[in-house]
Amino acid sequence: MAQPTPQEVEAQAYAFRQLVQHLQNTADDAQNIDVMSVAGMCRNCVAKWLHRGLAYAGDRDASYDRALEVVYGEPYPDWKKKHQKKASPEQLAAFEASKHFHARHPPVESVKPRVCALPAAGAEPCCYDEDDDTKPPPPPSNFRLGLITVSDRASQGIYEDATGPAVEGVMRGHCATVKRLLVPDEQAQIQDAIADLASKCSLVLTCGGTGFSQRDVTPEATRAVLEREAPGLIDVVHADALKTGEDLDSLLSRACAGVVGGCVVVNLPGRPAAAARNARVLLPTLARAVASVTN
Repeated sequence: MAQPTPQEVEAQAYAFRQLVQHLQNTADDAQNIDVMSVAGMCRNCVAKWLHRGLAYAGDRDASYDRALEVVYGEPYPDWKKKHQKKASPEQLAAFEASKHFHARHPPVESVKPRVCALPAAGAEPCCYDEDDDTKPPPPPSNFRLGLITVSDRASQGIYEDATGPAVEGVMRGHCATVKRLLVPDEQAQIQDAIADLASKCSLVLTCGGTGFSQRDVTPEATRAVLEREAPGLIDVVHADALKTGEDLDSLLSRACAGVVGGCVVVNLPGRPAAAARNARVLLPTLARAVASVTN
């Protein structure tokens, strides 16, 4: 892309100011978590881009705190006290489910001022760095996904299944088709559902029934179907929980994983946010696992 003309630079600056003004005007109506879930970016992202732009422009006084104040119109801690609300379970689930397209940024402390021209628009990736190995590899073309939500109450219509859609949101775009089933916590029905989808899909994810209660029988049903177990897939989730300190409840899960025929089967937790997070953590590994059993 060619370097913008002075008039284009002025127009872009105007557009930026209008965007910032709009974000400031909607502080109470559009929470950062909602904007992030829909657009993959939020006010903090805009501040990080501004901070990086100031550094590229050679501003030796550039700081992330200063960029935050420009975007929020006041010091960020003050804005949070006035406008930021506690996220609901639904908001957290939507956030987790959309993480595959969230903007990515270099660490703030790595952005150093330097004297140089601003790069042309789009010259640097802002979502994934080219050498970022956390970006999920493209799935095989025959990647068909089966999702099974295991829940007595959801299967009885007492409440709507939120876990299946949350996981589907993470996986959407990484598989050709999705088939969803909803079954109660009955081992025979879970086994039948896994066997049915495994015969049609390259990957089957179950959601729920991995805890310690007497009704939690998903691991037992899964092992009854598996031909070979693959505990390393569950280890990925545990390692991430220990590394990040997030979702430590996953360490108490009895989840299992393995292969049946040409299908990979993995147990996920029942809570929407936790299931979506586990799916996101596993996604790069799952893509490789599916490729290995389908090739």
